[in-house]
Amino acid sequence: MFITLNFSVPSKPPSDVRGKYFNTTALGFYWNSVPDNHKNGIIIGYQWIFFSSSGTVLKSGNITDIKLSHEFLGLQLWTNYSFMIRAYTVKGYGPWSALITQATDEAGGNSALNAETDFIVGNTRLFSC
Repeated sequence: MFITLNFSVPSKPPSDVRGKYFNTTALGFYWNSVPDNHKNGIIIGYQWIFFSSSGTVLKSGNITDIKLSHEFLGLQLWTNYSFMIRAYTVKGYGPWSALITQATDEAGGNSALNAETDFIVGNTRLFSC
């Protein structure tokens, strides 16, 4: 008996991608896996890109374990940074997530962002209630 599996690339990006302010020079980005009905196989990793506020690629990389987050240290004060991520299977890469933007704080912690709950999606700053 033979079973044929028709794996493909993920048809959706990772879900609920979000940024989090850690301190004046550090940010984290978090996500959930691709929705089950859009994985189209076993997710074996994630590829990410990290951008400056001007759109220049600062870093890129792959995560090949079950980790669903990545942290960036040594950033500039009071600066916007952006992040995109996509999942991949043995067949290739799925679509990119939306571009998520998160800001570091100025020295002294005088920011309008709440470090625990606020983040920026596109050009919209989202606040907790």
